[in-house]
Amino acid sequence: MHRVVTEPGNLDRERRVESVRQSPAEVIVVSSADTELAALARIWGPRLGGRLRLMNAGPLQHPDAVEHYADHVLTFARIALFRLHGGKGYFPHLLEEIQHIKSHGASVRTLVLPGTDQWDPELMPYCDYAEPLVQQMFAYFREGGIENFQLAVEVIERLLQNDPGPFPEAQPMPTFGWYEPWAKR
Repeated sequence: MHRVVTEPGNLDRERRVESVRQSPAEVIVVSSADTELAALARIWGPRLGGRLRLMNAGPLQHPDAVEHYADHVLTFARIALFRLHGGKGYFPHLLEEIQHIKSHGASVRTLVLPGTDQWDPELMPYCDYAEPLVQQMFAYFREGGIENFQLAVEVIERLLQNDPGPFPEAQPMPTFGWYEPWAKR
């Protein structure tokens, strides 16, 4: 997906503001991928229950929607994980607002991960955890699959208990082809 604009900010003014209505929770996950959110709902939902909120990142490209979401949801979370396809270039308002609410006392701890399979060091300043942990979480999402999402939720639960790790390595998944984990090699 590419956005073309001749004047900076025009796309924000053209985009209709979608009011984000979500109740606060301990753990917030914002992702650009609906399939990822569906998988997390299935895998993380039973473990975290009412402590989990999931949201598509699309509406959070508009400055007003970001401010509303930050004030009514993010400030009450303990951990917020963001998987942003397009990174800082597509979500500058969201990343600025994360820093803004923290500078005004919000205690939410953030993990901001690229929404692709390529590491983006430009997102590290928006993370509250050390780079090795952030890269570990990124590896779980980059590899994907049930096992890795289960490992990721275990890490989230341990972070909620202030457990610094170490955490298990991500399980490699094939990038193409038919995967049969039960087949002998």
